[in-house]
Amino acid sequence: MEVFYLINEIGLQLMVLIVALLSFSRLDKFTKVLCLQVVISVVVYIATKLFDNYYNPLIYNIYIPFEAFILLYVAISFVNLKYTKFLFYIFLACILLVFCLQVIFNGVYNFFNYTYCVSSFFITVTYLYLIFVRISETKRGPNFKSFIITSLGIIIYFACNTPYMGLMYYLLDVYDSEFNNTLFTFITRVLSNVRYLFFLVGIILMVRSNKLSHLNISS
Repeated sequence: MEVFYLINEIGLQLMVLIVALLSFSRLDKFTKVLCLQVVISVVVYIATKLFDNYYNPLIYNIYIPFEAFILLYVAISFVNLKYTKFLFYIFLACILLVFCLQVIFNGVYNFFNYTYCVSSFFITVTYLYLIFVRISETKRGPNFKSFIITSLGIIIYFACNTPYMGLMYYLLDVYDSEFNNTLFTFITRVLSNVRYLFFLVGIILMVRSNKLSHLNISS
């Protein structure tokens, strides 16, 4: 596996982790937990390159509920309402239900596109609601812009990925596998770069905002 190819594929994720590591003490809990998801995504990507392509769907299938758990947990934990924990369990239960159904009917070596779509739907709705809650707040903290930009990156990624993922097997029947592989790579790579670019900008804004706040307190 060539290092240059690896950097080209997951360069932005690595940049996010480097910047986050250098400024870890200035990051809030929300951003730190999201960095954990980035670490897992990098590990998953490397695993797909180390193992035979036959196992790639299995690796991604295992990753889907883990990613959903992290993103939903960190989002819902920031909403101070009584029913948020209940919604978290409902969302997770729906994702796991579809996951189990696809294990039964599709086998573990086929990509669970419906599980991915259900997961994406709940993540998108959750972060849209989270942005609405934060925008509605009269008192906005220093990390407001960072939070909005990071959340928008997540929304764009999952909302725009879902249509293709839902139609993936239909497109495989209509078009040849080479075309679909190219389309899949293009869509996921572009959206992944958008997602992690937004996250990187969010981290930079957070660090800058916390530095300014610290300077104001000192003066």
